[in-house]
Amino acid sequence: MLRGCAAQLLLATLAFLLLYVITGPEGSPGGSHFALMVLYLAALWVGKLTAPFLPKLPPLLPMLVVGFLLRNLPKLGTVIGSQVDPEWSSALRLGALTLILTRAGLAMDLNALLRLRFVVLRLAMLPCLCEAATAALLATWLLDFPPLWAAMLGFVVAAISPAVVVPSLLTLQDQGYGVEAGIPTMVVAAAPLDDVLSIAGFGVCLGISFAESSWLNYARAPLELLLGLSTGMIGAGLLVVLSPSSEEDGAKELRLLLLLSAALSIAFGLREVGFSGAAALAVLVLGAGCARGWGPVAKPVSASVADLWTRLAQPLLFSLVGASVVVTGLETETLAAGLLIIVLGGLVRAAAV
Repeated sequence: MLRGCAAQLLLATLAFLLLYVITGPEGSPGGSHFALMVLYLAALWVGKLTAPFLPKLPPLLPMLVVGFLLRNLPKLGTVIGSQVDPEWSSALRLGALTLILTRAGLAMDLNALLRLRFVVLRLAMLPCLCEAATAALLATWLLDFPPLWAAMLGFVVAAISPAVVVPSLLTLQDQGYGVEAGIPTMVVAAAPLDDVLSIAGFGVCLGISFAESSWLNYARAPLELLLGLSTGMIGAGLLVVLSPSSEEDGAKELRLLLLLSAALSIAFGLREVGFSGAAALAVLVLGAGCARGWGPVAKPVSASVADLWTRLAQPLLFSLVGASVVVTGLETETLAAGLLIIVLGGLVRAAAV
């Protein structure tokens, strides 16, 4: 036990030294790379320390708290949380989201998805629209927002985070809960569709509020849906055809590299052209298509992706999300109104499921 802790402490020390040697001032206290390293290691260690004592607590919660504290505590926030480069944070969060959606696609039961296709559509649309409408009404009343701006806020609040929903569902699926009924597959498939609808609704309201009558604002939802499905299927088809046979040396590693490279290229490429909602759907379809095409040999690839998520992407993602929350400067009344909107909107969503 002591040797293991000493080895991890030595490894962290060497990592900080190497970071400083390579990046210079950015790798020292007050630098952006130093801040990223501290956030990652702190979230990773806190997640490991709390797991034995709180086995039923999702690991994302202590990681979020770590990021929040490192951003908002007086001295630590100045040296660590506030020093994170926004572009680096955005890119790393998208990369981590891509990883968990790839894993979700590899674990998806396509037969259950086909059987529950109408339920998936209802689950993606009805709770989202109900929560958005509730949040919009409350925003006009509590925050005195104009109707269109309240509607935009409603769609922002209603958009769920696949990075939060998917890992918990995959954990339940690994434990056998709801597998026969297809519940994990149903919710995982509905998550990116929910995002597509929220992004499209936000775009329509934004276009109307600024008197922009572009056809793209009104056709965004079907465009994001078609683009996500087609891109994911084309990518999966190429990977299935071009992947090496299982008898070749290094076949698993090559499949893993091909899958992650394709998933990241799709996610960042679609975000770059303004279709971030389609990106999540495309990555999910890519993983599901590869799992169906590769058959049993997809399981080792899925295990490797899960290991990357647990060891690298999960602590980095949730610590960065926690560090993005800044409470200084918030008025008490505004904070209370925002919390009330989130809570009541969530209750309406739960009732609509």
